[in-house]
Formats: sequence, structure tokens, C-alpha cells
Amino acid sequence: MLEVRLISKFDVKCEGKPVIISSRAAQSLFAYLILNAGTSYRREKLAGMFWPDTTEEKARAYLRHELWRIRKTLSSKSNINYLLSDDINVSFDSSAAYWLDVTAFIKVGDRVSADELINALSIVEGEFLPGFYEEWTILERDHLQTLFEQKITCLLEMLEKEKRWNEIIDWAERSISSTQDSEAAYRSLMIAYDALGDRAKVASTYERYAKALHELELEPSEETRTLAFKRNPKLNIPILLTSFIGREKELKDVANLLAKSRLVTLTGSGGVGKTRLAIHVVADVLELFPDGVWFLDLAPLSDPALVPYTLVNLLGLRQSAEISLTEILIIYFRLRNALVIFDNCEHLIEACAQLVNLLLISCENLSILATSREALRVSGEIHYRVPSLAIPKAEIEFTIDEFSNMDSVKLFAERAAVISPGFAISPQNALAIAQICQRLDGIPLAIELAAARINVLTVQQILKRLDDRFNLLTDGLRTALPRQQTLRATIDWSYSLLSEKERILFRRLAVFTGGWTLEAAEKVCNGEGIQSGDVLNLLSQLINKSLVVVETEELETRYRRLEIIREFAREKLIEATEAGRLQDRHLAFFLKKAEEMEPHLAGTDRSAYLDYLERELDNIRYALEWSISARKGEESLRLFGTLGSFWFVRRHYLEGVEWFRRAMMLREMAWKSTQAKALRHAGNLYFALENFSASRNVLRESLEIYREIGDEQEILTGLQLLEVLEAGR
Repeated sequence: MLEVRLISKFDVKCEGKPVIISSRAAQSLFAYLILNAGTSYRREKLAGMFWPDTTEEKARAYLRHELWRIRKTLSSKSNINYLLSDDINVSFDSSAAYWLDVTAFIKVGDRVSADELINALSIVEGEFLPGFYEEWTILERDHLQTLFEQKITCLLEMLEKEKRWNEIIDWAERSISSTQDSEAAYRSLMIAYDALGDRAKVASTYERYAKALHELELEPSEETRTLAFKRNPKLNIPILLTSFIGREKELKDVANLLAKSRLVTLTGSGGVGKTRLAIHVVADVLELFPDGVWFLDLAPLSDPALVPYTLVNLLGLRQSAEISLTEILIIYFRLRNALVIFDNCEHLIEACAQLVNLLLISCENLSILATSREALRVSGEIHYRVPSLAIPKAEIEFTIDEFSNMDSVKLFAERAAVISPGFAISPQNALAIAQICQRLDGIPLAIELAAARINVLTVQQILKRLDDRFNLLTDGLRTALPRQQTLRATIDWSYSLLSEKERILFRRLAVFTGGWTLEAAEKVCNGEGIQSGDVLNLLSQLINKSLVVVETEELETRYRRLEIIREFAREKLIEATEAGRLQDRHLAFFLKKAEEMEPHLAGTDRSAYLDYLERELDNIRYALEWSISARKGEESLRLFGTLGSFWFVRRHYLEGVEWFRRAMMLREMAWKSTQAKALRHAGNLYFALENFSASRNVLRESLEIYREIGDEQEILTGLQLLEVLEAGR
């Protein structure tokens, strides 16, 4: 079998092995003959066609030579005589076993399936014989391009009938990039995005086409304009003007919940993307609500009494003095299978909960999808917490393609490219982008605000300035509500909705690093406004309002919050002038916990105690840092010494030595026994690091102090350690 490709490249294989026709003239001649297999051409015609600028005698000689070259090359690979020739005519034998990509593409007619047409179009990966510029190749190239445009238009129509929207997107984009008149492809693209519910992509696709035509001083047709700006009377939701990225799992989850429950509430921290998710999921559930979908934007409202009034206005219903607004709504929805999105309920939570409950118990076919920073707490409600976008994990290596497809990274890159056309992810900026997404906790609003700075800062500069993120991330849209224009305003909005006791606990929890337990919160955060018994209920309220995250572990439930929220709470704690007092309590709590566990660290059942200290290591580090910066020499050396076995068993040798070095700068403020104990544990750490000189010095100093205070047991232990040191060197 001879296999010949003329589209995108000149390539000949025989039985899968390459056939090298070295002469460019021979390649062109061979391509012409196989393309017209079965047709005989007179020699003088071929000579004049391929060598028009020479004498007839020379042209015929050139023809004979190139035909000889082709025959010789083919005969070395096969015993089949593909070329038929005599003194007058030349042709390619159409009865020979061969496959030609052009023929395979052309022979696919109109009455085929979409998949068969896809297979045929997939053959066309480039232009016909690129780099060949003879007149016949140019004519054939134009002919194949026309056929390609006709077939791809036919394919898009088939895919539209079969509602294969994602495939339409792929093939329409290919048509746009490779055809002259691409208006039909742009329309197909807009139809697909509209069917998928992505009106932002519909709008951006139209803008792309309009911009391309504007350069030619042309305008889109009326048909295309109508498609771009059409509105489904049953779909009363806002058009998103920027692309929706990722969230495949969340879209599927919420769609499934809406199919099972009549009330689903999306909760999450400010800027996490609850509203966009609610709007975008409509495309997946529209068939469940044949009587319509409405979007009720509650963000601009401040008066709870306006909630039912605003919904009545949204529906275009006539008000009456004879019946209440809620009765008007019940009458309207009682016989309708519809969905209403209650967006931004948190500041009107009681009014929303009451109205939603009344509508649901009165209208059996009505469903509600709410977004709020806390659940409505209405009977039958399913609460779905919207997570941040996936972020790159520091311990995992990714290829650039894998990295570019991560939701948080993709969002940053796409928004940055809007601000600075030409921006792209590269090996040079990938690490900085990853760290930006990590430090912003994958929060879409924060990432978008960071990307908005790309016109004045490099990615590396943006990363460096994230230490002052609340001042950096301030360049939001003018059309957004004030509380959505900056990262600080978004979190401050949530803070303003808290009760006074909730605010106290919210800011005091900033003293913890890397999470905390209920016991720690009760011991550290009580007093001056809240009692220890209040903490559980207040903590539950902060969890409900998406300001604290629960992490259920095997042994004990832990709590944490996004670093952005912790930083905001830290500012509030400092403003309240109680940071020092809370840090003292934090230090006292973890010092006491460490001392309670110390006797167990040498036992056979020490694993659970070591694991606890490992989980709390960030808090322990913070406590040590505070004790040193506040010049609490006794506490810092006590905490270091109490953790001596932990540093050693868990192999934190270098870190332990560094804390020892810093704490010993305050040794004059500590008791002699505290100093001696710290020195002894430092000796063990130096020994593990094979710094035997330093180990001997601190162990001897420890022994001298124990001799000074007369502790016989510790003197004996010190002597034994020095003996082991000398023997083990």
C-alpha cells in the first residue's frame, strides 16, 4: 500500500516506510499525477506545464529525468509499477493499491454522519502542498479550501441539530482561524455558548467578530447582531461580561442538588464566586424550570421591607391595595414551575428567610437558589459551601500545560491578558503566579484584583507587594458595589454584619496560626466581653457566616480560616489594642499544653502526644516568636526546653537549635534551672547534627549550672550524656 499525503506536507510512505523523492520538480510532478490518477497526459503537455521557461527539447528531457527519478525511488520500495507511460502519454495507475489524503477528504459527500464528516475534516491539518507555488497547486489549494469551508459549515449545522455544543466550540474556532468568511462560524460559536448559558462568552465572541470586521470597515449582519443580543423571556438572569473558569465539579454538584431539593443555598467567603456559580449553573438546570428563571439582586438593598417589593417589580407584577405583596407573589408562582435566585442575602438574612419559607410552603413547584455568606436556616434547605479555586501545591511539580489549566492560574492569566494583551504564562513567571494564587487562597476576587495590576507591575512585583495586599488589591470595577471593589471592603462587609460578641471573637482568633481547637479558643479568647461558655456558639456563628473553616480530623475537630481573613482580623485585633494581651494568653496556653505533654514524650505511647505538637507547630512557633520579641526570657527558654524531646524525636534539629540560639539571648531573665534544661536539650540537638564541639560545650555548661544549684539527679544525667558523647564520637 502506497500512502501519500499532500495536505499540510508532502509525504510518501510504502508499507509504512518513508519514500524519499528528493527532487522538488519530481515531487510536484508526482503529486499532480496521483491527484489525477487514471488520467493520461501527453508528454509535451506535462513538459510545457512544469518547465514553461525553457525550450521544448530541454523540457522533455527534464520530464524524462524526473519520471526516471520517481520510478527508481518507488521501485526500490515496491515491485508495483505505479506510473504508466509510453512515448506519448504518462499517467498514474488508478487500479494500483494506494491511499491519497486529498481523495479521502473529497470523496466524503453530504449524506454522511457528523462523526464521518469530523473524520474527513480532521485530515485537513494545513494547506495543500505548502511551499509549492506552481499555478496548478495554487488552483488546487483554492479548490480544497472552498470544499473545506463548505464541509465545516455543514458540520456545524449537524452539530447544532444534535446539540453537541462543546464540539461546536472546537470546530467553530478552527473554522474562524482557517477560513475567509467566518461569520457563520462566529454565529455557531455564539449559539453554542448561549446554549451552555455562558452569555459572557456570547458577548465576547460578538466583540471579537465586530473588531475583525471593523478593521475591514465592515459591520456584522443583522442576523448576527440579533443573535448576540437576544434574550430568552424565560431566562431573566444577568449576562456575565467575563468568562467563567473551571468549577466543573461545583456546577455538577449544585445542578444535582437543585434536581433533588427546592431550596439550595450557596455559602462561602466574600469574593469566592457564589453569584457567578449561581448564574452559570442555570444552563444545566433550565429544562427543570419551563416557566422561567429570575435573578433577584439584593446587594443594593438596605431595607428588609423592600425584599418582596423588589421581587414583585422584577416579575413586572401589578401591585394592589387589596392584597399584600407576598400574596401577589404566591398567586404568581403557585402554578408555575420556576426558579428564583436570591443573590446576596447575608445583610437581609431574616427577611429573605421569611419570604423564601413562605413562598416554598405555598408554591409546590417553585425552587429557590440563594447565595449568602451564611445559610438561611429554613426547613428543607441544603447548604452548599463554595470552595476557593484550586491552587498549585508547592510539593507537586507540574508541566506548563498542567499548570496553565489549574483554575486559579487560568483565571489570573486570562484576566491579566485582558489588561495587558500578550500576557502569557511562561517558565519565568510560573512560580510567581503559583505563589500569588497560594497566598490569595484561590479566592477569585482577590486573584482578579491582583491580575488587574499587571499593567503597572510585573508578576514578581505583585507577589512581593502581597505583604501589603489590602492596599495592593484595590483596583475593582467602578460598576461594582463599593463593598466589591476592593478586597478589604469585601471582608469588611462581612465584619460589619457581625454582632458585637461575634466581632470580639472574630478578631481574637487572629492570634492563632495554622488553626486551633475549641479548647484553645475557649482558654485564649474568653474575658472582657465574652465568657468561655459563649465561645462555642459564637464560633458556630462565624463558621455559618463563612469566616471560619471547619477541619474534621480523626481525633479532634480543628478550625482555621483563609489567610486573607486572618490578616484582616489581625488588623482589627491591633486596632482594639488587645493584641499583646491575647498573645500573652496564647503563649501561656501552649506553654501549659507542652508542659502537660512533656512527661509522655519519653514513653512508649508518645506518638499521639508528638502528633498533637506537630499539628500545633505553627502556634508553637508563633508563641516562641512572641516570647522572644516581648523579651520573656523565662517563658521562651521554658517552652524550648519543654519541647526538647519533640525537637529531637521528630528530627527538627536545625529549627530547634535556631530557637535555642535566639532564646538564650534572654537567658539572664530565666531561672538557672530553666537555663540548664534548655542547654541540655540543645546539646542533644547539636549531637544529632554531628556538631560535637558545640554539643560538648553546652552540655558542660548545663552540668555546671546543675552543680551550682545542687541537683544530684541532673548532675548524674549530665555526666552520663558527656560520657556517651565522648564514646560516640
